Amino acid sequence: MQIKINVADDEQVQRGYVLCHRDKLMPVTEVFEAEVDVLDLIEYKPILTRGYSCMMHIHTYHDEVIIKDIVKAWEKNDRGEVTEKHKPQFVRSQTKILCRITTKGPISLEKFENIQ
Repeated sequence: MQIKINVADDEQVQRGYVLCHRDKLMPVTEVFEAEVDVLDLIEYKPILTRGYSCMMHIHTYHDEVIIKDIVKAWEKNDRGEVTEKHKPQFVRSQTKILCRITTKGPISLEKFENIQ
């Protein structure tokens, strides 16, 4: 399938833009909740807390975001046992978290339930 777009200026269409039907517009948001695997934090910022600023890469989107809240964290100890913490103050590397993320501007994002 090929789509042709008629625009006067090529700069009106950029990487990351979303095409959708006018009757079912793509939702946009500046705050969303995501499950994130924290792999290796940088040496001079070894813990992740509220207000942590980092780069987010989702498909063609890449920009600086801020961790607004950490809702849950799942950490493994040395024996491989997983412990769940609700609203932890901070997390370290090798942790899975559920967090709220704030972006600089609105981004197109569908709810997970709607894409199943």
